[in-house]
Formats: sequence, structure tokens, C-alpha cells
Amino acid sequence: MKSLLIAIFSTILFTQTQIGLTNIQYIEFKDGGRILRPTFSPSGEYLVVEQFGGSKSNSIDQKIIFIDLKNLKKFQVKKSSASKKPLKCSDLKWSIAEPSYAYLTAKLSGRERFYKIHYKNMISGNPNYMIEWTDNIFGTGKRGNQLHSFSITEYGNKDIILFCFVDQAKGFVTQNQFGFYTDGDRNIIYPNLENAFTQMEINSLDDGYLSLMQTDKNNNNMIILMEDPLDDADSQIKLSPYNNNLIVYEKKLNVNTSDDLYLSFLAKKVEKKKEKITELYIVEDPFDNDAIRKIVSSIHIVDEGNEKLNNFNHQWHPETNIIFYIKRIIEEKQDRHVLYAYDVENNEEIEINTGLDDLQHLAISADGHKIALCGIVPGRLWVGDLVIN
Repeated sequence: MKSLLIAIFSTILFTQTQIGLTNIQYIEFKDGGRILRPTFSPSGEYLVVEQFGGSKSNSIDQKIIFIDLKNLKKFQVKKSSASKKPLKCSDLKWSIAEPSYAYLTAKLSGRERFYKIHYKNMISGNPNYMIEWTDNIFGTGKRGNQLHSFSITEYGNKDIILFCFVDQAKGFVTQNQFGFYTDGDRNIIYPNLENAFTQMEINSLDDGYLSLMQTDKNNNNMIILMEDPLDDADSQIKLSPYNNNLIVYEKKLNVNTSDDLYLSFLAKKVEKKKEKITELYIVEDPFDNDAIRKIVSSIHIVDEGNEKLNNFNHQWHPETNIIFYIKRIIEEKQDRHVLYAYDVENNEEIEINTGLDDLQHLAISADGHKIALCGIVPGRLWVGDLVIN
């Protein structure tokens, strides 16, 4: 496998913030396929991406690939080490309580499954790495269910999996259910949600919020914040950006080193529904439904009609109030899709000189030192060191 090493440092003149990328490595996927949904392991040792399509000899539509960032070696997730084909899977999320584990969803024999995976065993060649947890999430013996979203938090050195799924079991009325599972204990908080939670993320139970996206009966998205989802889920903050005539596609919650709680989201005006770009909005006070302001236009998103592809179009830096995103620049001869950042505290937009102009999904490592960038052209991925001064 080829790797291309590029070193670039971008100095931004006339601004208070300087952002640079160094040691950019090109990771090639020779069998093609769209490379999307990047995420770094908590330690930063591994990068995971999802590959959509690929070589004609592979009938799997979607698969998860681990990349060892020390040597750029790739590992496809399979149901077992003896399997010849990769598992059709997606939505990998990292365990918080157990650093060697992650969780993912998969399609097997026409049924949605939920797995806990010991990814370090998989990478080292140990055959015992996949544990099925489908019954823990959907309930014992349930069939035909579909997971809308899930998120991981931790309490008492145990993972807590919050989930929302639709119960489509034969002979039952279809129901959207919201609940959590931890250490053998499964609880359904809302057994019959009228509309599902389509996006879900939580920072921590101690000092964070659970942020959710829910579609109402008019097919508009509202953003919900729960401060105590396990014991007081009915106590909610609801933001309704559609009151401002906005269609919301992606929201992010950021709690950083300051005392401020920031919420950001990507949206577009209703009359621009068919356009492929969005605008970036920020809410500096989620308790105030009128405290919504637009900060940036022309943000590129990937297939906004597919909920599974959201949450990778913009990213907060974990240590600063800086948001990273891919911006579409319309020029006379071609459109460019380049990396930008917005410094919320200094109210400035920054173009980051990477030498790359065909980008889409991105991810930033937990320590804020690395960034992954997916290419629009199939089979293209870059990883680099992120420097902020």
C-alpha cells in the first residue's frame, strides 16, 4: 500500500488564531468505494472508516475498516476470524469503560444485529473478539427491529448504552422505543415514542447533556437536551429551529474548557431544500430558544437524505471553541471543497491550507492532535497532525 507523506503548515495572517496541518499521510484504498464516517480510537492509535461499495468481487455494500496509524495496515471487521467476507456493518462507537472494546450494528441474515467487539483481539489475530448483544438492546427473542440511534456514556466503570429503535416484530404494532442498557440491566424509558430520536450523543452523566434530534409530525427536526436522561428524561430543553424556517440535518453538543455550553447545527432554509449545501448555526445559550445565530454559509454535507451519514460534516475541537467543517467554494471553472475552521471566541473564519480541495467527512482525535479527512473521489483518505496556536 502506498502512502504519500506531505508536510504543510498553514499560517493565517491578520487573525488571532493559527491552525496548521503537518505530516499529512495519504491512505489509499485500491478497491475504490466511498470512504466516509471516520472516527479515531480514544487512544488515537487507530482510525476507523466505513467503506461504501468497492471492488466488483465484493458484494458487501458497507463495511468497517480499522487502520493502524503506526503502519497504516488495514483490518476489515468480519463476524469471525474464519469468515472469508467482511461483515456488513456500520455505526461503530467506542467503549468508555473498556478501552479495548467498541460497539457496532450489523445486517446478518436480513436482521439487524448489535455487537460488542474486542477490536484489539481482532487486530492481533485472536479469534475471540465478537460478542452479540442484540437481545440486550432489542429485548430477548425480538426480531425485525431497526436501530435509529445509540450513544455510549459511563457510570461506575460500566458502559451505559442509550438507544432508540423501532419495534417492528411480527404481530405487534410498530413502536419507537427509547431506553438504556448497562451491566445486565435493560430499561425502556419511553416504550411508545410517537417519533424516533434520529441522532443521539452524550458527553458524560456528571457534567454533560444528552442531545437528541427528533422529527415531528410535520417532518421538521427539533433538538432536545436532557440533563438527566436516566432518572428524569421528561425534564427537557427543546429547541425548534424550524420555527425560523430551517431544516436541520446535523447537531453537535460541545462542552469544553470554559463554562459555556455550546450547541451547533447545520441547517438550510426551507426554500433551499434541494440545494446540496447548508449553513452553520450556533446556540450559545440552549436555554434560550431565540439565541440562534448563523455564523457561516456554504457548508458541504454528504447525502443529507441519509440520516446515517450525518454527524460527520462538522466537528468541534475537544480543547477549544473552534469548529471544523468542509466549505464549498464556487469558482469559475470548478467547485472546491476545502477545510475551514471557525473560532467562536474570536468570531473569525479560517481557511486551512492543506493543498486538498475535494474533501467531505472529517474527524478529530480525542486529544485534538490529529485530523482525518475523507475525499469525494472514491478510495481517498488523509490523516494529519493538527496544530493550533
